[in-house]
Amino acid sequence: MLLALQPLSNNACDLNSDAFSDSLFANSILGNAGAHCGINFTPTPTSKEISVFLFAGSINSLSKSYVGTISGTSIAVKLPYAIRSAAIPSFLYDGVSITVGSNTQTSGITLNNFSNPVTYKINAADGSTKSYTVTVTPITPIPDTGQTSCWDAAGTLLGSCTGTGQDGAYDIIPNARSFTGPTASSSYASDYTTRDTLTGLLWKSCTEGLSGVACTNGVATTQFWTASASLCSALNTANAGGGFAGKTNWRLPTVNELANIANYQSASPTLDAAYFPASLGSGYWSYTQNASNLANYWYLNYLNGTIGDFPDATAGYARCVSGDLPPPQSFTDNGDSTVTDNNTNLVWTKCSDGLSGSSCASGGLNTPVWATALTTCNSLVLAGKTWRLPNVNELRSIMDYSVAASPLINPVFPATAGNQYWSSSSFATGAAAALLAYFNTGSISNLAKGNVKPIRCIAN
Repeated sequence: MLLALQPLSNNACDLNSDAFSDSLFANSILGNAGAHCGINFTPTPTSKEISVFLFAGSINSLSKSYVGTISGTSIAVKLPYAIRSAAIPSFLYDGVSITVGSNTQTSGITLNNFSNPVTYKINAADGSTKSYTVTVTPITPIPDTGQTSCWDAAGTLLGSCTGTGQDGAYDIIPNARSFTGPTASSSYASDYTTRDTLTGLLWKSCTEGLSGVACTNGVATTQFWTASASLCSALNTANAGGGFAGKTNWRLPTVNELANIANYQSASPTLDAAYFPASLGSGYWSYTQNASNLANYWYLNYLNGTIGDFPDATAGYARCVSGDLPPPQSFTDNGDSTVTDNNTNLVWTKCSDGLSGSSCASGGLNTPVWATALTTCNSLVLAGKTWRLPNVNELRSIMDYSVAASPLINPVFPATAGNQYWSSSSFATGAAAALLAYFNTGSISNLAKGNVKPIRCIAN
């Protein structure tokens, strides 16, 4: 079992804290021996043990540290997928040196590719060795939508979100939004990027065609999907092959990556202007094809945060991203009418509300109005968990964009309706409506809250 991930702190004995990883880093550089927080790393002639292995948030530009579990000579750790091929671990060991292949490793400095298991060899003073295999499992942290206000079914702004069950009542759930930038590259001063420290993705701060710290230079361009993908690929050969901002894995984002930076409290554009300056309240291309019509690609409208698909020969804007691709969906049926998403650690009701049984074949599908959907999930008693209606980011995360036929969802959720499902997120540009996920088409759109639609509940 992996250690729980906690926000970074200044407790030098908290393995998840900046202070702990800074101490590891300093002792590694200075060659200090001794004990730290009860962990002894003074080598003896036969010493060759790793006692701590982690990916420090402060070193890897992440909002959290990710700590591994050591079992014998195996080390298992989960890490946001975007940085798996280029991550820097910190570690405590009590040998005289540590190597990967023929390369000496330094805690907090040496970068490795963890796309496949990596073997760390500890060398003892007496010449003996011990090898540890580090296996990194990629995860997909989902950000909060940014929505902090709540509205009733008529679209009237409420004075408080407390007790409503709406998206705005769950601030920083399931994870806090976290960006830094725009930041000038240390190697190429005119190249500005924005880091999503929750996921590890690195974004080009400006829409293609724009540049500068405030994205005020140039003109934002629209182009067909093929040309947009080419613009992102061309960044990999920028700066005489050094890559834009020194990165050579630029690409168009997936539809989920593109949508997860949207701020659903805002409108036109539904983005954080401080981190993505001069963005357009219009359509941006994703890399994701529509599996039911391969001539079309998914397209996010930052006018209001909705998602649709369009043919390649449609004019759209491009925002490029650098990072590894997300892992395939992965779910576990818990055998108690719940399903765990292994990539996000969120727990879902296996059946749509009103249905039950191992195949969700018993009962009748409930289709409540939005206000009733909220209270239905909040009052659900199941598996000892606290339930709520999912926000739009969470609901979209279980949409399977690789599926060509309705419903677009993994079969671990049987008898899912080929229909729109309510989210807890209001449509900020017209708050008498709420956002829905269309499991029959893959779209994200809005509908008046007085309509009736099915629901699936979620727990952290």
